[in-house]
Amino acid sequence: MIHISEIKYVYKKIITMRQILFYSIFFLFHAVTNLKAQGDILFMPFLGSTNTEDIIVYNSKTGETAQWYFDKSNKKMIKEKGGFKIMNTGFEDGRTMMQSYIGAGHTRVILTWNTSSARSVSWYYNNNTKKLEKSPLEYQLPQNIGLSGSVMMHAYLDKENTEIILCWETTTGKSISFYYNRSAKKFMKSMPGYQLPEDPGVKGKIRMHPYITKDGSEAVLVWDVNTGNSIAYYYERNVKKYVKSPEGFQLPANTGINEEVMMYPYIGRDGSEDILVWNCKTGKSVSWNYDLGEKKFMPSPDSYQLPVSFTENVMMIPRVENGDEVIYVWNSTNGQSVNYLFDMEKKRYVKSEQEYQLPPNPFE
Repeated sequence: MIHISEIKYVYKKIITMRQILFYSIFFLFHAVTNLKAQGDILFMPFLGSTNTEDIIVYNSKTGETAQWYFDKSNKKMIKEKGGFKIMNTGFEDGRTMMQSYIGAGHTRVILTWNTSSARSVSWYYNNNTKKLEKSPLEYQLPQNIGLSGSVMMHAYLDKENTEIILCWETTTGKSISFYYNRSAKKFMKSMPGYQLPEDPGVKGKIRMHPYITKDGSEAVLVWDVNTGNSIAYYYERNVKKYVKSPEGFQLPANTGINEEVMMYPYIGRDGSEDILVWNCKTGKSVSWNYDLGEKKFMPSPDSYQLPVSFTENVMMIPRVENGDEVIYVWNSTNGQSVNYLFDMEKKRYVKSEQEYQLPPNPFE
């Protein structure tokens, strides 16, 4: 089996920061546990085994899944027969969350975890049997990771293609980073310098999003879902530890969104550092862009802002695919979605052509 820890992504023969973000973060987007304005349906776009643009839709309450891909010959989204089927995780209480990855040779990997017990199970897609199988024990996190309460996880690849899984308590912000040690052949706690401060400086319902910046630095965006108050950290190579990012790389206290706040940092199609911020309850969003001239994050021009698609339980994923900047927006209660594309001629986001849209009920 080829596992994510052995990944050496090559897409279009060049590895860029944008592609590292695509493969290690695009993974997933999961709803926040205990967030009022959120439902149970998750969308996970990813590059399929034949370079198709696939989307996994998952109902975290019922376990129902559906997999869609764009059929280039018929020029429309097609539901995969069978598709991904999550096996019995053995979790009892709490909410089951999941995150998908593309591994070496386009092997697909999925991390599932229970937010109450903090127990997790990693799966991989066996191309021979055409089904998900549990990854070997060495690729599983320890059963006791040292966190309790409501626990979230976010797996990603660092710049050396080492698999990292950041775990944290949503009520306290306490976090623990694990990495796959190739020599020991198991997941181990990252060195102290690679751990965030036990108190990250943000109070409330804590969300974290690790990512790779434009210059290749490892960064983690930490924020409070209730207020949008945030702090960005990055790994400082000289002092060999995570420190707060300089003031210019911090979002302002008022991002234009101040309740039920979600954030998604990413590298835009032009190589710029962007952060999409939105209100899950109203669907209002504000895109922020790091301005090289001003040396700080600034609101993107009005033409770069999304229209409101849904007014409740709204989730979003921005991504760059085949040179296009795309944002998926969906209602996490009923699964209705809209796919937006940035139109270079019109200089604004427009709804993608109908053939790129999913049906109102993606499970049918």
